[in-house]
Amino acid sequence: AYAAIYHGFEEEETQSNMFKATLVMTVCYVHWVDADLKGMAQAAKQCIALSQQSDSPQILNYGHYHLGRVCYLQNDLIAAEQHFATVVRQPYLNYGDCIVHSACGLALTYQIQGRPDEAQAVIDTITTFLLETGNASMMPLIQALQAEIALRQGQIAAAGQWAAHVDPIPPLSPMVEFFVPHLALVKIWLAQDTPASRQKAADLLDTARAYVESTHNTRFLIEVLALQTIQNIGQDERQTALELLEQAIDLAQPGGFIRPFVDLGSQMADLLAELKPQNGEMQQYVGQILAAFDKADGGRLKTEDKKIHPSSFRLQPLIEPLTNREQDVLECLQLTDKEISQRLVISSHTVRTHIKGIFGKLNVANRRQAIARARELGLLKE
Repeated sequence: AYAAIYHGFEEEETQSNMFKATLVMTVCYVHWVDADLKGMAQAAKQCIALSQQSDSPQILNYGHYHLGRVCYLQNDLIAAEQHFATVVRQPYLNYGDCIVHSACGLALTYQIQGRPDEAQAVIDTITTFLLETGNASMMPLIQALQAEIALRQGQIAAAGQWAAHVDPIPPLSPMVEFFVPHLALVKIWLAQDTPASRQKAADLLDTARAYVESTHNTRFLIEVLALQTIQNIGQDERQTALELLEQAIDLAQPGGFIRPFVDLGSQMADLLAELKPQNGEMQQYVGQILAAFDKADGGRLKTEDKKIHPSSFRLQPLIEPLTNREQDVLECLQLTDKEISQRLVISSHTVRTHIKGIFGKLNVANRRQAIARARELGLLKE
């Protein structure tokens, strides 16, 4: 692929900076599929420099998009924000894939940084832009992004509504861009944690793995293997999960991938902590990923020996905290409404109102789920 691109470069009689920038931009996609983030960063920087020299803002923004992708995956979120935002601020200068996937990157970066309102603002802006320009073909991508953002905010029901409408599942296509809706779907099914949803996640991951292997897409093979790791934890196949994780780490280490692991939450951190790489360089790399978890989770990693459940995949702080009275009711949820009413000296109607509020904030459907979710979030002691 590299040879074909550079052969075309040699054959071109007029090698303008714009032409060179366009070819280098194309090279970035090859680096992406090959999981060569270092090579991709160099090519993207070269694309930016050549575009600035030739006054080619469209190709310049592709350079920022590609560099933003590298920075995101390597967990340099400040730089990722800068590059993605450069593209999103100039929507009319870009082709659809560049602006939409840059918006996906920027929204996810904001969400990771604890800026959900800004993440939603990006989604609203790009939705308005697509409607304004009549680009309906990319709206499903933004809807998938909205679902993933909802999932990361702990809104499993909202994310599940999108998942329920993606039927039949669209066929897989070459994964050369930043965001893949099929993998968002897998994450939602794993978070729902029912026998049916786990089976659907397993089936789609098997299909996705066969696809990325057949298309030699190492970048997304890393992510598929990481998701299969989570799926196998849920099936109590811990040894299989560790083997899959070792494969993913082996492929990810040369490029310095961080986010595909950190984005999967605390149970991935727990499993990474169990890995004992023999290679010193690999040990250092695993340490770098775990350090990123430390920063993202306030320095708290679970190290106690206990069974990991798929529910930990979706652990997120509550968007709206419980009130003091809701916390009181939560601590009494194992009692009947009448017993809670008597203990807290409030009416049964008030008890039911508080329980309804608790269910909504915890995104659960019954008392058992509320108690389990609250314990996961540290709102109740075991």
